[in-house]
Amino acid sequence: MRSRIFVLVGTAIVVLGAIGTALALQVRASPPYTFYGATFTPPHLAPDLALTDTEGNPFHLANFRNKVVLVFFGYTHCPDVCPATLVAVRQVLERLGGDAQRVQFVFVSVDPERDTPERLRTYVKGFDPRYIGLTGTPEQVALVANAYGVRYYKEDIGSAGGYTVAHTAFVFVIDPAGRLRLAFPPFFGMQGDEIRYVVQDIRHLLKGG
Repeated sequence: MRSRIFVLVGTAIVVLGAIGTALALQVRASPPYTFYGATFTPPHLAPDLALTDTEGNPFHLANFRNKVVLVFFGYTHCPDVCPATLVAVRQVLERLGGDAQRVQFVFVSVDPERDTPERLRTYVKGFDPRYIGLTGTPEQVALVANAYGVRYYKEDIGSAGGYTVAHTAFVFVIDPAGRLRLAFPPFFGMQGDEIRYVVQDIRHLLKGG
């Protein structure tokens, strides 16, 4: 009887060892995650967005640790790219479900002369009440935009409407540790599969990837 117990225990040890080896091989064989967005290598601490929100409060990225922060530079008179981006980000948040609670979208106005706090608040909250709009003096906005490599300039369209603003349209992604990790391509015209890839990247970052 005792020898039979020894045989069973020995067999169990062999089987568990084989399973452990198989799992270890599987882990080693898993390919590294490939981001859809362009990566910043090596990741580095994101430049602060030292601007003012639409309620008049100073904004600092350090207050959003443990969240993924999406940053977009645009303006409220934008006829196409900006509204398309804000709609696409809302779709991303909807697909994230409960994980959206750990994601913050920030819209930085590159047209502070026209985008008053009131106008900016009405604009961004009209797309999603979770959005945060930021503005500042032209000098403050230029300083922040330059830190992210964002370019923008006014274009006279010769109408009573004044001007448009040509601007970089990437969506920058900051991970929960405050590091600048990704730049998504412009969301203008983004389709279902691309939205899914963006969601996958964000979930990977939320898991510490």
